[in-house]
Amino acid sequence: MTLSLDGYFEGLNHDLSWHNVDDEFNKFAIEQLRETGLILFGRRTYQLMEGFWPKAAVDPIRHLKEMPGKDIWVGTSDLALSFIKEDLIDEFRFMINPVVVRGGRRIFEGLNRKLDLELTESRKFYSGNVLLYYRPRRKGEV
Repeated sequence: MTLSLDGYFEGLNHDLSWHNVDDEFNKFAIEQLRETGLILFGRRTYQLMEGFWPKAAVDPIRHLKEMPGKDIWVGTSDLALSFIKEDLIDEFRFMINPVVVRGGRRIFEGLNRKLDLELTESRKFYSGNVLLYYRPRRKGEV
């Protein structure tokens, strides 16, 4: 998920023009897609595509998570919140852009509990973007 320094994933009126994208970022994005076995998007995308995915509603997400294969990538904030509430997220990847947006939608809007994360990896890009990898700490972990 791409974020501004002040925690927004999209600006006012769904503005994404502030996303800091260059050749290095595009190459990285393609590498990420090669590691991904499934990409999940939210309600709007589902409604556009449900005629093409007739079995999507009868295949529980937890079953998909437990199947062998590559990673499942959740591509929208609202859907990610649903997964967080069900404790289905194993890793968060936040691409922090060196920009302050000052309005829009924040990444964890609607989360009603504390989310305790542990930084596991980071990567700096020439553009100034920084990719942060976090894993959620499960109950009882220190």
